[in-house]
Amino acid sequence: MAVLIPFPESGFKCYYSTWKKTLQLSASGTIPGVVLSAWLERDSQWVEGLKFSLLGFYGGLGTHPPKEFQYKLEKQISLPQSHFESNTVEVETADDTYIIKITYLWKDGNPPSDDDHDARTSASAPRLEPSSRQPSEQQ
Repeated sequence: MAVLIPFPESGFKCYYSTWKKTLQLSASGTIPGVVLSAWLERDSQWVEGLKFSLLGFYGGLGTHPPKEFQYKLEKQISLPQSHFESNTVEVETADDTYIIKITYLWKDGNPPSDDDHDARTSASAPRLEPSSRQPSEQQ
């Protein structure tokens, strides 16, 4: 049976591609040498947000030096979601449960500015002409 693997918080990175609609969680660092294989797995029963676990299998006898570990998990998902936290993911390891910030990636490299948003919404919003106002509004 797979068990949680110890891993430092600094080894995790999380990105969300707004144009591909994919979440990429990566782990890069060292794991104990007795770990035969390790992977990231999403906890699909968790409803309060996105939660993942770093799992693996231990094996072998004797002592083994730590080994390098790199893993990328990519999931199709549409973010942000209104019903759960969309700015962070939780990653559970044998050491602790870490909160990792999601870095949103935009196609041109920059998020839309508030000015762009205001220009789009004001251009498409219906405008009231003075003659269409109610008498109580005219003063």
